[in-house]
Amino acid sequence: MNDENDTERSGEETNLSELPVLNYYEERRRYPRVDLRTPVIISMRDGRELPARTRNVSAGGVQLRCDRQTSSILHPTGTHIKPRQGPSIMLRFDIPLRGKPRPFAAVGRLIYIAACRPNEFAFGVKFTRINTSGRALLAEFIMESLRPRE
Repeated sequence: MNDENDTERSGEETNLSELPVLNYYEERRRYPRVDLRTPVIISMRDGRELPARTRNVSAGGVQLRCDRQTSSILHPTGTHIKPRQGPSIMLRFDIPLRGKPRPFAAVGRLIYIAACRPNEFAFGVKFTRINTSGRALLAEFIMESLRPRE
């Protein structure tokens, strides 16, 4: 645990695969993930909108990155999120498909939090509600991203 803190203080990037909480969720994944780095708007139940960025996405969820301020609003205690007890949030972001951004929206539940750097936090979000067209868009993007390039 001290090694992680030393790395964070030194300003070096933390290798997320070395963080136990992320390894745990990596192993539990049911769907393939693809890189997607795009701005996302998080809508809270109280009407607040928070900025973040996607890191990767799958048919089952998305990993978000945000700063300390956004993290403290999303999960004020900053501690382990118990199963099925994370807050529910609405997400809106664009998915690039065939070179064009397509709007995507979903409702999800926070399932984990991990500090990556002193002012960067990773949140795992499990999708709980996506409309049919959104699910089709997401599936097409994932299939396109996983297809071997010629």
